[in-house]
Amino acid sequence: LMVHDNGIGIDPKYHGKIFAKFVQLDSAYTKKESSTGLGLTITKELAELHGGKVSIKSEVNNGSTFIVQIPMQFN
Repeated sequence: LMVHDNGIGIDPKYHGKIFAKFVQLDSAYTKKESSTGLGLTITKELAELHGGKVSIKSEVNNGSTFIVQIPMQFN
């Protein structure tokens, strides 16, 4: 599953931090919107519980793409 936005993007130096609990980056967007800082943490934990992972591709001023990979299991 890939989710892409055309927002302000996230500087690569923060990519390792954004999946931590309660992390919120300061930006023009976050100052207008309230958030708990748990959405990406919950997404990552759910993906990992199913043997998957979450990753990000993002650059400042170029939007962000979040990739959720969960392996398919056949019985």
